[in-house]
Amino acid sequence: MARIYQVLSQAEQDDMILQTVYGLEASHAAHAVNIARYTAMLPTIPDTLLLPSGQLFRDRIAELLKTEQAALDQHEHLLDQAVPQLPKGQDLLDAKARFTARQGKV
Repeated sequence: MARIYQVLSQAEQDDMILQTVYGLEASHAAHAVNIARYTAMLPTIPDTLLLPSGQLFRDRIAELLKTEQAALDQHEHLLDQAVPQLPKGQDLLDAKARFTARQGKV
């Protein structure tokens, strides 16, 4: 059963889910950029290039690529759950307007 809030307004709830989706989308985009960067780097890294730790640089980038892919997959799942919770129609437009207005004040 859905909780009926006594103090939190529907508009505030709409704003919270919009902010959550915004954050998830921003993180998703950052992981996608990193994946593209690491994927492009891998074929260009010499097999002999070592990090100060002694680890091959190529191996480290491959590890980072796997980590980024796992994070991207996690964000995909979270977005699949959160997006349907977004407000609909005019409520979504209103929440976006409030969010944009708050971003401008930062």
